[in-house]
Amino acid sequence: MKKYFWLLACLIASVTFVACGDDDDPVNPTPDPDVPVVQKTTMFFINEGSYSVPNSASVCQYNPETKKVSVWEEATEKLGDTPQDMLLVGNMLYITCWGSHGFLVADVTRATDSRFVELGEEQPRYMAYKAPYLYISCYGGKVIRYNTTSGSKSTLQTSGANLEGAAIVGDMLYVCNSHSVDANYNYTYLNTLICIDLKSFTEKGSIETVVNPNYLKEMGGKLYVLGFGDYYLNGYMLAEVNVENKTSRDICPATKMCAQNGFVYFCNSATTDWVHYTTSFGVYDAASGEVTMDPSTTSETVYMIAEDPNSHEVYASVTDYVNEGSIYRFNSKKEQLDKFSSLGINPSCAVFYRN
Repeated sequence: MKKYFWLLACLIASVTFVACGDDDDPVNPTPDPDVPVVQKTTMFFINEGSYSVPNSASVCQYNPETKKVSVWEEATEKLGDTPQDMLLVGNMLYITCWGSHGFLVADVTRATDSRFVELGEEQPRYMAYKAPYLYISCYGGKVIRYNTTSGSKSTLQTSGANLEGAAIVGDMLYVCNSHSVDANYNYTYLNTLICIDLKSFTEKGSIETVVNPNYLKEMGGKLYVLGFGDYYLNGYMLAEVNVENKTSRDICPATKMCAQNGFVYFCNSATTDWVHYTTSFGVYDAASGEVTMDPSTTSETVYMIAEDPNSHEVYASVTDYVNEGSIYRFNSKKEQLDKFSSLGINPSCAVFYRN
């Protein structure tokens, strides 16, 4: 295995975690008004906020060179409720907000150029892109195709119930068909990926996979899916899907993951009482099929794992669901480069812009 996972659990456990930060933490929570929106490489991330704290969602940016983090105020003002997914296409940043039935569009090179696109009653979840279209999965089994050039929209009603993660392989879009719920709020957890032909924008069958699929990432022509299980008999599970023969293979339990450059970094938070958690970490080598686990664990709740495709640095956020979260930054040699406040509650998604 040419590339080893970082000792994330050990490093997090070795630093006393205070959600809002203290004087001993290497945190710079104060926004700097003199920092431009983009400086060479910029990490953009969202804080999805908390139901108990109104208007607590935000769009933030982190400069790896200066180690400064700030709230992108102009975009945050138009963000809506509740941010779910973030996608960067060129200079344009897209963020779905299912609670507000629409998505934010912002140009990362122009701080004042942002707008919110309404989607009527639809509840948008995750996105995938193939020029010139943005594909958005929605609750209710719909997929919206948005032309990023003209702004026109079309909708496909699939056979699915509530759709989550989305990814593209070739000319096919795959979306997670996660669950259905009846009028009495009885949930049925599903286990399929719905296949959609992009040329005709029609449904072309499905692939059986893990229970309650939510996260979906493409890497090397295959799909990596996280199933959330049914919270009873079936737990969280990471799986690899071969779209050519429509087969799915379980890899190992996992609750968060990112897939990049031939490796899937993941963590798994296990609990017996839904109060106390033990989080372990590992990496899956797609070429060899090998899973390597970190021997260390932590009790912190990991809310996001993301890898910068340019530097291959890994970022991991932790949260207590109430206070400002923290984000750790590691290089490929397992060394901690920084730890900073997310300036908001529940940092959940990140993208990396390089100009």
